[in-house]
Amino acid sequence: MVTSPVVQPFESTEVACDPVDSLDDGRVVELGTGLSVEGVGSTAEGASVTLLGTDATLTTATVTTADGDVSTAWTRVRDGDGSVTAVATGGGEAPFDSVTRDG
Repeated sequence: MVTSPVVQPFESTEVACDPVDSLDDGRVVELGTGLSVEGVGSTAEGASVTLLGTDATLTTATVTTADGDVSTAWTRVRDGDGSVTAVATGGGEAPFDSVTRDG
């Protein structure tokens, strides 16, 4: 999981940005999993998943690490004043709908 505050780049505007969204896919996978990513294969948008009660589109890709290829999937949602990016490894169906808020 990667959480970040949503930032407002300009005062007095309605624009808000998720800083994690500006990172490349390999860095997002690194932050979410702790893997050391050497490369990211072609990404594909997958099925709709639920994360923190919000529908989101799943992105999948195979990443290359020093230990070999790893299947990954990730999705991102806004959550209050922040955003949450969830990353799963290993293929199969990731349990994004099991993610809950603490408190």
